[in-house]
Amino acid sequence: MTAELQNAYPQEYSGAAIVGEGARAWIGFKGPIRARAVELARTLPVPVELIGGKGFSEKELNDAAIDTFDRVADRPDVATAESGYDITSGTVEVSAVPRDRLSSAGKRRLPASLRPARTLAAGAVGVRVELVDEIGATPETSMNGGGFLNGTILCTAGFTVRKGKVRGIATAHHCSVKNSSFDFFNHNHKGHFTTVWLRGRHGGRYGDMSWYTSGSYKAVPYFYYAPNKRRQVKRYLFPSVGQKICNYGRTTSAKCDTVYKNGRCVKYAGLPKYCNLTATTHDRTRPGDSGGPWYWGNDAYGLHSGSMTISKHNRSLFTPVGEMYSAMGVSVYLS
Repeated sequence: MTAELQNAYPQEYSGAAIVGEGARAWIGFKGPIRARAVELARTLPVPVELIGGKGFSEKELNDAAIDTFDRVADRPDVATAESGYDITSGTVEVSAVPRDRLSSAGKRRLPASLRPARTLAAGAVGVRVELVDEIGATPETSMNGGGFLNGTILCTAGFTVRKGKVRGIATAHHCSVKNSSFDFFNHNHKGHFTTVWLRGRHGGRYGDMSWYTSGSYKAVPYFYYAPNKRRQVKRYLFPSVGQKICNYGRTTSAKCDTVYKNGRCVKYAGLPKYCNLTATTHDRTRPGDSGGPWYWGNDAYGLHSGSMTISKHNRSLFTPVGEMYSAMGVSVYLS
């Protein structure tokens, strides 16, 4: 549904979000609410709030986030930076680590100089720049989605998850079949790892998924989308047919595709039947990628399952992360 609206009104669609563990949702527009959105909202099984007059499109917000990040990250007085956007408030959020220690006056001046001279998107998009000592946590102490899981078999970590105050890491169910524990490694791990233990798993009606503890690391709402490159997780969404989507796996690294169909059931040799999987148009994955994150921008979509020939073409398959709550009682850990 959201993909149809985004494709039909790219200059007007200003985002959507699933709220309350899937109990309700909202869809926004830069200007007036479109009639097609009203029609589609009536077909959904949960209440959908339609919001008009937000003053920006998601494309404008994304462009503003990229432009602002480039300007901040390219400065000689900035060591490293991270950015994203909040679709609800229409705010670009940038965190920057100064290259050198600053005085109190310098800490006040630098953020002001990093902000744009004028507000973007006709005054609707705000920019917030924050100076931090580090971005996320160090590889020695943090747990990021997209890390490496080493055990009897090799898999890729999906997204970090939460269950109440408990944090952990998700991956595929079939990764857990012979692994009650894994050694978790970040990309630039320098030999550091933590042992994580199986907390729950589901292989069946809702997909191919499991989750593990965070070991001695602190789970953070970030994921690797490429080697040694991370993004914050802002939202989790259900995939729509035809939308663009990307995956990170330890074997094949980063690559993108489009969603072919939802609601697929498969049976891999020697494993349970997995249903409610999403298939992509092509398959560019290999063994070791299992469990890795499927994403678009800062949005979490799925956990990699495997591949199968569907309609005469080999296609990748993943479990929508929105099903984790129904199956295991956990949700994607959001920033």
